Amino acid sequence: MNPNLPIVTSQTFEDYAALGLVPQQVATSLSGALGIVGLLLAAIGMAIGLVLAAGTSQLLGALLFGVGAVDPIAFGGAALLFAIVGLLACYIPARRAQIDPMEALGYE
Repeated sequence: MNPNLPIVTSQTFEDYAALGLVPQQVATSLSGALGIVGLLLAAIGMAIGLVLAAGTSQLLGALLFGVGAVDPIAFGGAALLFAIVGLLACYIPARRAQIDPMEALGYE
């Protein structure tokens, strides 16, 4: 280094290189936060739906033959059916993708 030049800022190379990764770190944090919010909304929606379904089944109890108003097998079966449909809706497009995920991440 030239001793006649003033040092304006002093930092290590790792600190300097880390500044270039800030946009990726912000995007990662934001994606994680949105994922958690989506998970909470899905859980709140499921809980509200189960409560409303139980209330509605109490009102329509006279029309249900051979099934109790709050039948755990019927509620569990419906929840399982929706979970399977949701998993297939995610799995099938992901399976059809023709590119390796690591290769796709390399282009980013």
